[in-house]
Amino acid sequence: MKTIESLEAARGKEITFEELGVHRTFYWAYRNSREADTETLDFEDVIWEQDIPGIVESCRRFEINRFTISCGMSSMAETIWAFEKNGCCLIGMTEVNTRFDDWKTGQRGRKPAFEIRVLPA
Repeated sequence: MKTIESLEAARGKEITFEELGVHRTFYWAYRNSREADTETLDFEDVIWEQDIPGIVESCRRFEINRFTISCGMSSMAETIWAFEKNGCCLIGMTEVNTRFDDWKTGQRGRKPAFEIRVLPA
């Protein structure tokens, strides 16, 4: 996954999301995606509809043109539709790494995810 130097430099420092110029949900997805060693930014936690404009803005700021959503929350159709209304489009389905090893196999877990493209503003 793409490394974002300004976010890496802020690790361990007391700095607000506003000072970083990044949406909080985007930031945690970035951190968790780096830990999981995913190919793209992956949102594995709940995404609230009011957060979507800030997430899309952060993606554009850091030149991330596609991401995945592996969160198993209900109402995913409404969430994806909200991303569509904010300048994104559903590409399809893929598989992503989880942050944790599978306890049965000891191997990195995998799970299904929606793949989303961020369209130019």
